[in-house]
Amino acid sequence: MIEWLWIRILRFPDATRLLGHALMGASFILGMFGWRAHKILGLLDRRLGRVGLEAPQSLAEMYPDLPTWWIPESPIGFTLVCLVFFIGALTAWLGKTAFKQIR
Repeated sequence: MIEWLWIRILRFPDATRLLGHALMGASFILGMFGWRAHKILGLLDRRLGRVGLEAPQSLAEMYPDLPTWWIPESPIGFTLVCLVFFIGALTAWLGKTAFKQIR
């Protein structure tokens, strides 16, 4: 299994680096979006609490018709985003190393 993966990385080092950078960029964007959504929900909770209204506690409560499962809102979600970022960095590094090996 690992030999097959390494052969693919050696055969396509540029695609491997591109995949790594895409994973890092997507996880960064999702992490920032989730962080901002968390901050906005906290702001709504404080502002609506002054008036005596109950604020939504998650994006799923705020937008029940939209799929929001891919937006990290909890520590577990942010940990998964960090894990995907690390996998992307590792993939980009492997692509760079493979490019140096075949050059």
